[in-house]
Amino acid sequence: MNESPFRQSTLVIVSEMVFILAPVCILLIVLVVRGNWVGVITAPDWSYATIVMIGQTIVKLSTGLSHNQDRKQWHFVTLLFTLLVMLEFAPAVIVLVLLLTSKQTIVGLVIAQWLLLLLAGLTYWNVAKVGQILLDHSTLRSTNGT
Repeated sequence: MNESPFRQSTLVIVSEMVFILAPVCILLIVLVVRGNWVGVITAPDWSYATIVMIGQTIVKLSTGLSHNQDRKQWHFVTLLFTLLVMLEFAPAVIVLVLLLTSKQTIVGLVIAQWLLLLLAGLTYWNVAKVGQILLDHSTLRSTNGT
């Protein structure tokens, strides 16, 4: 079966996203069983998933890049990693800390948590896919001897 690199990377990314979100979904099932429907939406567990997804994005991209022979664009890569940390990872950690330490539910934090999760999902879908394609390409190149 000769699939395109885009399709192969999509399958890998989907499977990884399932494993990232599975533990959170299990915790949320417990909340539903207990009858805490609002807790499903306001649970800080979504921030954990966001942080893991951003971390996995960085790992996936850096792994793909480390196996790539072309090192001409390292300035862009440095900027991308900085943006991931400063615009996604750090805010997600701050929101998580505030959610965990707050005595009451703050709607703005819950909304921020969901927006960060959406952003992390989109980032993971696109940036980690690039890392996976680079990794697959380097693996294919090394098995072909080129």
